Amino acid sequence: MEKEVKAALKRLRERNIDRQFVSQELLDVTARERLSAFPWRGQFTPGLISVLLDTFAQAGATVLDPFVGSGTTLAEATRRNMAAVGTEVNPAALELARIFTLTALEPAERKDVLDRVRQQLMDCILRGEGTLFGAASGDLHEEVVGIYENASSDYEANIIAVAMMLAMGDRRSLEAELLDRALSQVSDVVTSLPSEVVPCSVHLADARKLPIPENSVDLIITSPPYVNVFNYHQNYRPAIESLGWNVLSAAKTEIGSNRKHRQNRFLTVVQYAQDIMLAMLDFRRVCRPGAHAIIVIGRESRVRGVAFANGEIVGCLAELILGIEFVRWQERSFTNRFGEKIYEEVLTFQVTSSGDDVDLIPLATETGRQMLIEGRSKAESSEIVSEVDAAIKGSDLVRPSTDFFPIRACREPRIAVQ
Repeated sequence: MEKEVKAALKRLRERNIDRQFVSQELLDVTARERLSAFPWRGQFTPGLISVLLDTFAQAGATVLDPFVGSGTTLAEATRRNMAAVGTEVNPAALELARIFTLTALEPAERKDVLDRVRQQLMDCILRGEGTLFGAASGDLHEEVVGIYENASSDYEANIIAVAMMLAMGDRRSLEAELLDRALSQVSDVVTSLPSEVVPCSVHLADARKLPIPENSVDLIITSPPYVNVFNYHQNYRPAIESLGWNVLSAAKTEIGSNRKHRQNRFLTVVQYAQDIMLAMLDFRRVCRPGAHAIIVIGRESRVRGVAFANGEIVGCLAELILGIEFVRWQERSFTNRFGEKIYEEVLTFQVTSSGDDVDLIPLATETGRQMLIEGRSKAESSEIVSEVDAAIKGSDLVRPSTDFFPIRACREPRIAVQ
């Protein structure tokens, strides 16, 4: 296995960055025409998805984002009348992305759903005593949760949930003025959806076990989590928990999460390789032969100051999977809100066959181990070297992240969201 992984890494590192297939200006999205619909840490830039769809998607394609986040891929695909599918383990992201499933309804039906929600929430907002925004925060919060629990359809519940999330942010209180503003924001997104009916579905599901039929997807565009990633389950946590979700069920499954392996953070590198291997194997299963899978991932992650190349991990895994061909390596950059220049790898693969059923987790484990061996030389102290050595020694004991079992406490679905 060691020889196989080293050979895969060698092939990978002999590849040149392609700067011709798509212009760097387009990949970097130097001219931004649209912003994302909702705030979400680490989300796609709409312009990048637009470029990738224009380049790879054919008319009538079914597009999948297995790490759908706030739904930017769905938004851009449905704008082009392409069927879109997303999966997500994070309940806050799930609610944001599900707004785009309203494209599965006729425009008149969408309007009816939105009008009913507006009426109910505006009644709450205006119910204060003597002033426009006089409702007590606690009373308003309780009332909105009650409306959510008793919503007549999942579409209505979804709009209520997103409005409440945007209004609360990471706060534990719900203010009427902020709810009014958030409701307007959600309404603008809903009314700007395509005028045609476009199939769109979002599933609460693990990217490693997609609830999607085999040979049903024409294009995957996604950005998986990185090694030692931010804990996404903290986004909108007070709001999402008040709606009955148990976010810790998602936290246990979050790929690359830095809350795992607290006794030795370097073990996260090995588990990350295992989890991404499982996800890519399921990508192969659901894709039609000839389908492309485009993975956009941050160039580098650091664990205890030691740098690991995310793109090399993903690329090496692809080199090891029968039925997936590495087509192209590109890169992009942008400046974040802190003024830092961020680099991302844009990796394009093509599914050529359904492959075989060989267990590839040992190869994924070896990939993680090789990354640790190479990372050892970058450790800045003897203490960190010892931690890396312990992780290398213990790598064979690492197992993939826990299977995803969602827990939702307060609301049973009325009508399944498409």
